[in-house]
Amino acid sequence: IIFGFLFYSLTVMAALVSPACPLQTPISMILCILRINEVLRPTVILASRYLHQLITRRLLERSEGVAVAVKQLRCSH
Repeated sequence: IIFGFLFYSLTVMAALVSPACPLQTPISMILCILRINEVLRPTVILASRYLHQLITRRLLERSEGVAVAVKQLRCSH
């Protein structure tokens, strides 16, 4: 039940952020009529930018860590 609610909530959020989203639901259309999407869109855009930066930073840290480990292995032989 929790997974279903989470999935449906994310689907509604995607539909609100992007009117071209093919996953439009009755609730997302009602929220668009009430103009809730105008409030949520900037918030979701900021959150997605933050997550993108966070994930990119973590991936860079890991790739740098792997590069150092590989360099240490090569130097030890």
